[in-house]
Amino acid sequence: MKFKLIIKKYFLLSLSILLFNIQNSHSQQNLEPGIPYFKNISPKEYGFENSNYSITQDNRGFIYIGNMNGVIEYDGVSWRLVRIYGNPILDVDKRGRVYAGGYNEFGYIDYDKKGSMKFVSLLDCLSKKLRHFGQVRAVYTLNNEVLFFSSKHLFRYHNNKISIIDSSSSTLGLFKVNDNIYFHKKEIGLCEYSAGKIKLLPQGEYFKNKAIDDILLYNRNLLIKITGIQGFTIYTGYSINQIKTPIDNFLEKNIYSSGVLMQNGNYAFGTKRMGLIIVDKKFKVITSLNKKEGLYDDEIIDMFLDKTGHLWVAMKAGFCYLEIMSAFSFYDNNLGLQGSVSAITRFGQNLYVATSHGVFFLQPGINYANPEQFGPNYKIGQVQGINAEAFRFFHIKNQLLVSTSNGVYYIEGNKGYQMSQHKLETMQPSKTNPNLIYIGKPNGLAAINYINGTWKDRRQVKGLNKRIRTIAEDDNKFLWLGTDYDGVFRVDIKNGYNANAPIKEYKENCGLPDNFLWLDVYNTSNGVIFSNFKGAYRYNERSDCFYLDTLFNFNFGSEKIWIYPIVEDAHKNLWFSSGFNDKYDKTTGVAMFRGMDKKYSLYTIPFERINDITVEAIYPDENSLIWFGSSDGLIQFDFKAYKLFNTDTLTFNTYIRKIKTSRDSLVYDGANNFSGYKNAAIVNGTTPHIFNYKYNTMHFEFASPTFDSKNKILFQSYLDGFETTWSNWTHSDIKEYTNLPEGDYIFRVRSKNIYGKISNEASYNFTILPPVYRKWYAFLFYLVMIGAFILMVTKWRSYRFAKERAKLEKIINERTEELVKQKERSEELVSNLLPKETADEIISKGKADSKRYDLTTVMFADFQEFTKITEALNPEALISDLDKIFLHFDSIVEKYGIEKIKTMGDAYMCAGGIPEKNCTNPVEIVLAAIEMQQHLYALHDELHEANETWNMRIGIHTGPVIAGVVGSKKFSYDIWGDTVNIASRMETSGMPGKINISSKTYEYIKDFFICEPRGKLPVKYKGDIDMFFITGIKPELSINNNGDAPAPAFSIKLQLVRYSDLEEMLFSKLEKGLPKNLYYHNFKHTVDVTAQVEILGRYESISEADMLILKTASLFHDSGFMIGYDDHELLGMKLARETLPQYKYTPDQIKAVCDLIYATKFPPQPKNLLEQIICDADLDYLGRHDFIPNSQNLFRELYERNKIKTMEEWNKMQIKFLEGHQFYTESARKLRDVNKNKQLEELRKMI
Repeated sequence: MKFKLIIKKYFLLSLSILLFNIQNSHSQQNLEPGIPYFKNISPKEYGFENSNYSITQDNRGFIYIGNMNGVIEYDGVSWRLVRIYGNPILDVDKRGRVYAGGYNEFGYIDYDKKGSMKFVSLLDCLSKKLRHFGQVRAVYTLNNEVLFFSSKHLFRYHNNKISIIDSSSSTLGLFKVNDNIYFHKKEIGLCEYSAGKIKLLPQGEYFKNKAIDDILLYNRNLLIKITGIQGFTIYTGYSINQIKTPIDNFLEKNIYSSGVLMQNGNYAFGTKRMGLIIVDKKFKVITSLNKKEGLYDDEIIDMFLDKTGHLWVAMKAGFCYLEIMSAFSFYDNNLGLQGSVSAITRFGQNLYVATSHGVFFLQPGINYANPEQFGPNYKIGQVQGINAEAFRFFHIKNQLLVSTSNGVYYIEGNKGYQMSQHKLETMQPSKTNPNLIYIGKPNGLAAINYINGTWKDRRQVKGLNKRIRTIAEDDNKFLWLGTDYDGVFRVDIKNGYNANAPIKEYKENCGLPDNFLWLDVYNTSNGVIFSNFKGAYRYNERSDCFYLDTLFNFNFGSEKIWIYPIVEDAHKNLWFSSGFNDKYDKTTGVAMFRGMDKKYSLYTIPFERINDITVEAIYPDENSLIWFGSSDGLIQFDFKAYKLFNTDTLTFNTYIRKIKTSRDSLVYDGANNFSGYKNAAIVNGTTPHIFNYKYNTMHFEFASPTFDSKNKILFQSYLDGFETTWSNWTHSDIKEYTNLPEGDYIFRVRSKNIYGKISNEASYNFTILPPVYRKWYAFLFYLVMIGAFILMVTKWRSYRFAKERAKLEKIINERTEELVKQKERSEELVSNLLPKETADEIISKGKADSKRYDLTTVMFADFQEFTKITEALNPEALISDLDKIFLHFDSIVEKYGIEKIKTMGDAYMCAGGIPEKNCTNPVEIVLAAIEMQQHLYALHDELHEANETWNMRIGIHTGPVIAGVVGSKKFSYDIWGDTVNIASRMETSGMPGKINISSKTYEYIKDFFICEPRGKLPVKYKGDIDMFFITGIKPELSINNNGDAPAPAFSIKLQLVRYSDLEEMLFSKLEKGLPKNLYYHNFKHTVDVTAQVEILGRYESISEADMLILKTASLFHDSGFMIGYDDHELLGMKLARETLPQYKYTPDQIKAVCDLIYATKFPPQPKNLLEQIICDADLDYLGRHDFIPNSQNLFRELYERNKIKTMEEWNKMQIKFLEGHQFYTESARKLRDVNKNKQLEELRKMI
């Protein structure tokens, strides 16, 4: 829901009304400010050295930082550097030009022809003997002059000339207050500078032989900080007064470094040892910020107020941005608040906060005179005696109670006392009886009565044992109870509270949504609100049902919005936080009360700053304060500060910062418009920049210096002449257009801050010329060249060209052939090492992604007593024998489509079901294992040293694995997962000459092989696992019934299993590949035919081998429609011939499948029983109840292909066809003939 669509012209008026209604005076001081929002910007972020010495801002709002490396420009997005020696000190004149002074250097920032920053030195205006003046300590710009001040000299830049105003052997001082310059010289005192002259101030000699740290404005007077003197000196022009302040000791101990007067009249003072403090006009500390409280560094070098009144702080390490004029301030662990906030309340003078770590309170009236108090935990204390998670506060009979995980406590000052070990969830005073309190418990509803000065327990309501989250009482004397998971309960108290009060439960069947996790009830002036994570609801007593709330002004019907919590203030306004169920998008705001039964007005813009925080508690306080609690801590919102200093309505701009064209050619690099160079007028101007056609790719970078919404600023662009509308809002600050056609264009860009305010747009006009080959003189040239070419063409020229072309082609062919051969050799090498699919992926992408396979069978084979064999055989014989065995094993696994993983000494590892998934891999792995064992028996006589027996243990397990390639230069295909470990354990738990399988593999192969149970055996790290030995193939599935080799019956049985893989693959292709305008021959028709051939086949008692052929043909009979409509049978046969070899169909089986597909060609002419069955299944709809809809779908399909013209013609054709049609099989006639005749009668009635 887009809250920013609220009509903004009523916002300030309504907000003013809200402020007026708040009871306390706005002039009252906020005594509980937290730390303002601040962001540390570390050297790592801006990419240069640590130390920063000065900060300023130009007329665009860009920030400039004097850094050890030079001057850094920051536009809110990017950082740019101009080199200057020394510690740069900065100031900006009214045009926006930045002046800088460094070590033996001063000048200004300018821009080259393309708008890139450069430093222009003014030393050429100074004689060489005066150029060694050291480090510039201050730079101040006036109306038409600039002052550069070092410790010994004061330089004036005026009318492009440099002059020296003053020099001294002692240290000088220069200070700017508003537009006035004050000059301090130890031999004279404090002076005023004006138009190149220095004049001693009245009583200025008082400051003779003193050192001045800083001069600020104080009530139209001067506030002067003198080195070595505690306190401040106030100079009025006629009097000098020393004042002592509460911060004197702090500033003396931590060494004063800089100060700044803020827009609200407060001061910020920086120190060299303890960060900074903010004080009011009476120098009472409002807040402090140092390294212990989150500041990046404690050494403050300079401070600067930007155009929005926020504070930039230059530090020895990095710098910091503080939103000191923001209405928000924060309390977290740095100030002593621990844990996630769950409730907030004020009792007496203290503000109490319930968190997951206990109860905390804000301490008012702290004495800040002692510097030791500046540090962590100085503003928030913890209530002693409550060492448990705290949940909610309750104000009962002038007592403050809190519910915790250890029971109920009452609080007096900073101590808590346990009054009950019983846990309660909530308490709610009765609307009609102030001495009656309803109590929500973890197991039901109870109450207590205040009688004769003591509390008396009332019995718990019977029949209610649910956890009560919240309680609300309506005007009809009903108590409403919110619960977890259990809906809402209504308790009838019309006859007063008693244990037998009637209870009614409401859940999904009464208007509430299903599957909600929680439900809370809230008392409001507009009735009870029922809130859960799917919306807010109200109750209709007449219908005894709930309906979505319409007064809150949320669109609960179309969007999944939750609201939690909801708090009504003294003026009937509802404070809330809300969000969406399916995304992290939260909104906090206030719903303004407009009258009974009238819609609230929603206001959310002031709270956009905290929309990335999950608010768990809200407390509307006195004195214009609103408190929000979250897992991040406590947040204060001060309406007075918002009203006076809100920045969400300020106008701001978007700037184009960089423009590049094709080949990375820089056109514009973000110059400030004051410089007057020729490209400056193009940005935001009307004069277009002309580009040749080869520069038809445009790259734009842009920024908006709105620092309070950094990382949340949105941009929108529009290329007039190419696009028709603005783009979607995005965080990207880059836009690129490629291959633009010739034409006139205007690129426009604008931004939107977190408050929904849209900036002024920036624009850039440019024109792309047509390519040379499309200009008029090019066409004239073409005509001339064509004529010349025709005249010059001769047989000799043709022969020469032909000869040269033949020679060139020969060279190209020879080189191409060599490249092809090299490529084939490389691909063959990779293919030999890796599976084909993985090898192809590496060749095309340079890498292969890991994949998960849910059904994989892993086999480990290891030779028994291999150490003895190695001792008995010489190395050459051992390697030769092992090589013979493993080469044969390779041929076996290749035969069954199994992937060899690796050999490890005498161990052999392979896996089935990868990289091509299938469901037959358990059977194929076992077949391979049997052949391996049989091969070893046959080889005993051929191997070296026949007296040494090569016996092998084989272990097999089935399950999921992860398969992929490891290595970047030497590729290795491997698998990982628990399945691999268990397969290895199966091998070690086996016996020589035996195949040991797990129970998981047994479930897949038990129908094919004879298995000998071994019972549960212990496996390392896996516990006891059922194991089986494979003793052979089942007799009925083996040749000669001896269990050694699979018979044809085995292959048919396995193919029927493999058929499911084929069916899944082809169904997926048909569902995606069949045209959408096949209304009859669609995916459903193939499914129907496939099912019907099996039914008819069973009726006709065909063999399993024939059933396989028949079902396969039914899958492919209409697959040709994916390629073409006419002759789709031939196309389907072609697809079957290409596909079925992959699923191990024999050539005879493939031919039989193709014959059956062709038998379905209309008109059908079946030649055998299988063809009769598939023809009957293909026309099965003729005898079904849905004949008419299917017939109409077939008509629509043919009509759109111009094969039939009218429905009447179609019906007549159908009648003629049905009258001459007969089902070929007896089973089809029994199942469909009767209904077919009924359909014939229906058709005749339609004519």
